[in-house]
Amino acid sequence: MLCCTDPTAKNNMGHKIAVANGIENFKKVKMLEFTFNVQRDTLPPSSRHWQWYPQTNEAVLLTDSGNIRFKRTDTSTKELKKLNARFTNDEYWLLYPLHLSWDKGFEMRDSTMRMAQISGKKMRKIAAK
Repeated sequence: MLCCTDPTAKNNMGHKIAVANGIENFKKVKMLEFTFNVQRDTLPPSSRHWQWYPQTNEAVLLTDSGNIRFKRTDTSTKELKKLNARFTNDEYWLLYPLHLSWDKGFEMRDSTMRMAQISGKKMRKIAAK
């Protein structure tokens, strides 16, 4: 088990994964546009389309009825809190490998080589908890 109290430590497994996924170039990103799709067995599919400006920490939710622009630090209303929570969820899953370096308070478990379920190749299994 590897504890992630200093996620940016160069020998930290999470940081190594983040580097392999381009974290060192993230500071160059001016705008990131993505769509988060949700499909559940019990509900109809839904999606949220976002534009994110990491350098100014602003986000825009793009909808058919109009766009909602907000500062990520502004949680002054119930609507902004809900909007920011949705954005945080969607952005987290989009950039999960980078969060292994950005975030604290989790543990990584490094185990032996395992057979990958899809490719059938032997790969190193690492789990974050």
